[in-house]
Amino acid sequence: MNLIIVSLFFVLSFLTSHILHAQENEAPQRVESLETNTQKTKENKTEEKKKQKRLRIKKQRALFDGNKMIEVKLASPGWNKSSEAIDNGVILLKDANSNKVVQVLLEETAPDTNIFSGTYSVNWGNSSQVKPEVYVLDNTTLLSQEALKTAIVQINSGSIKRKPIIFRKNELGVQVLEVFETNNKAKEALSLIKKQSIGGNFETTSITGRDLGLTQKLLSTEELQKLAASNSVRIKENQKRILDRYRQEQIEKARIEKLKKELSQLSEKQKEQREREANDYAEAALDFYRVNNFTQAEEKFRKSFDLNPENKKYFFQYGMSLYKNQKYNEATIAFSIAKEMADFKNEAIYYMALSQHQLKEYEQAISNLNIIKETKDEKLSPLANFYSGLIYYEQQFYEKAKVEFELVLDTSQDPRLDEKAEKYIETINQLMMLAKMKEKKFFFSASLGALYDSNVLQQSDSSSDQGSASDKASLRYITGLGFYYRPIFDTKREFGPKIRTDYIYTQKDELSDYDPLSLQITAPYTQRGEWLDKPHILNLKPGYELLHLGQEDDSGRPEKTLKGIFLETS
Repeated sequence: MNLIIVSLFFVLSFLTSHILHAQENEAPQRVESLETNTQKTKENKTEEKKKQKRLRIKKQRALFDGNKMIEVKLASPGWNKSSEAIDNGVILLKDANSNKVVQVLLEETAPDTNIFSGTYSVNWGNSSQVKPEVYVLDNTTLLSQEALKTAIVQINSGSIKRKPIIFRKNELGVQVLEVFETNNKAKEALSLIKKQSIGGNFETTSITGRDLGLTQKLLSTEELQKLAASNSVRIKENQKRILDRYRQEQIEKARIEKLKKELSQLSEKQKEQREREANDYAEAALDFYRVNNFTQAEEKFRKSFDLNPENKKYFFQYGMSLYKNQKYNEATIAFSIAKEMADFKNEAIYYMALSQHQLKEYEQAISNLNIIKETKDEKLSPLANFYSGLIYYEQQFYEKAKVEFELVLDTSQDPRLDEKAEKYIETINQLMMLAKMKEKKFFFSASLGALYDSNVLQQSDSSSDQGSASDKASLRYITGLGFYYRPIFDTKREFGPKIRTDYIYTQKDELSDYDPLSLQITAPYTQRGEWLDKPHILNLKPGYELLHLGQEDDSGRPEKTLKGIFLETS
């Protein structure tokens, strides 16, 4: 938990309000004309409309539980005094319901990030529902009592403006206030959060109110619940990263504009010198890139662009180096900025989608891949279909994944890409067959056949004590019945009881004494999975078997019986 120092104050703004009203009442009364009254009526109506609008806005304002912890986050380059140290900044958090004010010291999340946060718990008295208002100060240290009173007066007078906020809960359930500089930036950030759930027509995994298709047939209720829970955590983790990244992107854009302004103020000779140095860094970066030394390539491309921010190619290549270094969050920022450059728009959007895929920001990745598909680019569009299919496959939306992989086969000119798509289609077809098998729980079987047996007694001519019994022949009929109930069947387990009975009937009566009747009851269990990073299948088959051999001379009842309990394993 960050360093927290909290001061609570009751704001006595109503005293100021009473004084103002008293001054108004001292003004002399005057008779107003009809025209003035009409104008006043219009003004009153306008004011009433504004009041109603303010009320509607207030109704939409976030409320948080004052008895629980809350985290405040914002970006403030002005607080960042050192690129090598963690800096501080001060905000005032006000409860609009009780007019109580909290002074909070925020800390930079890491050196030179420009993003500040603080997590704290405040005793708001009897108020459990707090209507938050956030005011950002220029101070980097806590205010004195007098300075705080002055700041409160400035808030009441409107000199210090309230900042727009977004209220959410993180993956741990902690209340978070995301603070932004302007309403437009808050709206943009809110739009990014919404895309997290609905981007690219992507369905959020859920076991209620959604048809998950093949997934619902393959997974148990418990597995679906785990899938939904993990997906919920993933989305909340992504929301935090996306909002932080949005702030970092705004800071990076401001930095680039500053670099461009500085470049424009140089003389032509200085610009030429800068351009030569930038080209030298870029050439060195390319040399490192070709030999897969992406760390050095990243550093050189960054220096190259900083020297010549007008060369857009350097910034895109800088983003590619970040991607190769598996810095996917930073790469997403770079590609998001680079996509505004016409020469690299499609490539930047494509690699931004791949970076988001690595970050498990599936919704944004799908949305960006859809943009690439629409370009009908001969190379990138089939790749966009493939990675869309891969994302749907990883999220177990198999029907959608199959459609995307089939589009790869229709549009791709790359045999290797086609081969990979075909393998996924084959796997999905197997899963579809598995889903159909899972729907069946009861199985009945019956068999009927006939054979001519030239040696009913199965005796060998080489046995001296068996005489010539080996020439006993007859037509024999084979019958069998089976029943199988399979309550458990999925990709990992299979279990259910089986009953099977078989009987062989010999046509010649003198040989029917040797007709066998068998009964077998088993409960086979199969477990599929991994053990020591190797795939395995474990089969257990416990059972009971009863076998009647031969009959009594006259009654035909079984004479000889074999029975036993067994366990087969593999």
